[in-house]
Amino acid sequence: MFIAALSANDHTTYDWIVNSSAMQHMTFEQEWFTTYKRISPKRVFMGDDTVLKAIGKGNIKATMQVGGELTHATITQVLHVPKMKNNLISVSKLISEGFKVEFDKDGYKVNNARGVVVEARRGKNLYLFNVKVRKDTTHIANSLDEGAMLWHERLCHLNMASLKELECHGGWHEFERNAIASHL
Repeated sequence: MFIAALSANDHTTYDWIVNSSAMQHMTFEQEWFTTYKRISPKRVFMGDDTVLKAIGKGNIKATMQVGGELTHATITQVLHVPKMKNNLISVSKLISEGFKVEFDKDGYKVNNARGVVVEARRGKNLYLFNVKVRKDTTHIANSLDEGAMLWHERLCHLNMASLKELECHGGWHEFERNAIASHL
């Protein structure tokens, strides 16, 4: 779940809910991934019986406060579930990765062999930890599927926001059809 990482670019702070029923770490925001791979849509069952679809998986670089000091980490194997409303950290996933999770009335701690990795607070009957998600545009090209990567390069390394906008309006697939048709 957490891999040592360095560097800091633009950060945005978000709460992640620690969830003992979630089988995977999950987020709604594709832009946060530093590695990303599209997956066949996978059904995700929510606590209120809603069924959402996970469409991707990857890693997210994060900065958290542990013992009053900033710690850089990578949250690994995070599912991308666009219609989720909150970010979730899976307790069972942490435990299966060898971490020890301790809860008390004030918050919780995640430990590994070297000590505390994450500290969080309890608020509104939820256990939350505050994460500064690193928005690192240098990794965006690596998160694109093969077609998107090709058009990222063909369009002079067009930024992710513009590629997403292009995809919303027919995408690079429309460009491909037009480019092929113009050469016939």
